[in-house]
Amino acid sequence: MDTRQNTKQNAITFREYTYDNEWVVVSDFGPAVSDINIETVGNTAIIVAQMNGGETHKQIELPGEESETSSNNGIIQIKGKIWNLQSNH
Repeated sequence: MDTRQNTKQNAITFREYTYDNEWVVVSDFGPAVSDINIETVGNTAIIVAQMNGGETHKQIELPGEESETSSNNGIIQIKGKIWNLQSNH
């Protein structure tokens, strides 16, 4: 596992992990989140979180196109595949 990048945006830290065949970006928006929505367009993720009576918007660049997003208790996870284009010739 390789931790490639930590990006901090207004006290919310995004961590990126790289494995053999996938990458994962995670972040903890905290327990005050009542609802969270993750949208991806190409290599960009847009996160909208309802928290403390207001709304927080974050936009981050991803290492590739996502294949799965999830959230639970204010923690988001965005996963993507790493495609190995080498042939076994």
